[in-house]
Amino acid sequence: MLPEDGMLAGRGVAERMLSIGMPVDDWVEEVGARLGTAEECERLRHVPGSIMVTIQRTYYAGETQVETADIVVPAARFTLVYSGKMGRV
Repeated sequence: MLPEDGMLAGRGVAERMLSIGMPVDDWVEEVGARLGTAEECERLRHVPGSIMVTIQRTYYAGETQVETADIVVPAARFTLVYSGKMGRV
């Protein structure tokens, strides 16, 4: 239920999933922006109505979704940087 609390606490998603026979081979992130809720702004120590970047990150083992994380960060504090390898043609 809470893999971050188990015997592989502190390890990455891929290593934790591999330990139960689910090799992670793909991930997808959906990135958006919106006004933070009152609770989010309070917990992140930002003024009410601050713009937040939202990230929904899902890891897959084949076609099976094995973990999804919903991440909210203040837009003014973070820059998102992505990269990836291109397949050879």
